[in-house]
Amino acid sequence: KLRSVVCAMPSVTLEDIVDPATQEQVRRGNASLGALSKNVYRDMQAPPRSLVTYRDGPPEYFNSERVLEGKHVVLFFGSNDPFSNGFVRTLRKVYSACLSPMEVVYISADRERRDFERFARQMPWYSLPFRNNKHIFERYEIKRVPAVVLVSNSNEIVYPDWDFVKYITHHVKLKMPAALDEVMTKTRAAKDAVNRFSSLFY
Repeated sequence: KLRSVVCAMPSVTLEDIVDPATQEQVRRGNASLGALSKNVYRDMQAPPRSLVTYRDGPPEYFNSERVLEGKHVVLFFGSNDPFSNGFVRTLRKVYSACLSPMEVVYISADRERRDFERFARQMPWYSLPFRNNKHIFERYEIKRVPAVVLVSNSNEIVYPDWDFVKYITHHVKLKMPAALDEVMTKTRAAKDAVNRFSSLFY
């Protein structure tokens, strides 16, 4: 676990605003940085290359390399909306039933930190700290949420986007949440990837 020192809000720039619409208001002079709620800013307290969880209440930050080392990673793309909320219940069943080395990371499309934190508190897994994740959505060609991408321990994409949502939902309906174990066993590489944060999230 990483320590995060709570301090006063550091100086912010336009790039620290997560919501594009709010960024545009500032550019046009219709809002000022100093007058904005802190809910629109990225998580300034998060250590570099860290993941966050709210399982025990307050945010706790963890070294991503230690958390993801040697594991398949399920990238869960979503936002605090009814469809993503419903899918969390399904994904939680898979997460708890899986015996293979696997971790889930939530990648948020939320535009306010308050919405992100409310949603992330429902999850037993890790999240990327609140920020603008547009480049990650574009990299994995995510067009809608919820979406999930399964990445092997060698950073190879095993299941992309909507195919994997259907796979998980189908097997949970069949009361076979552990079916994902077979997929991960078959796609496990002999050599683990390194520098996983950069490989997965940049």
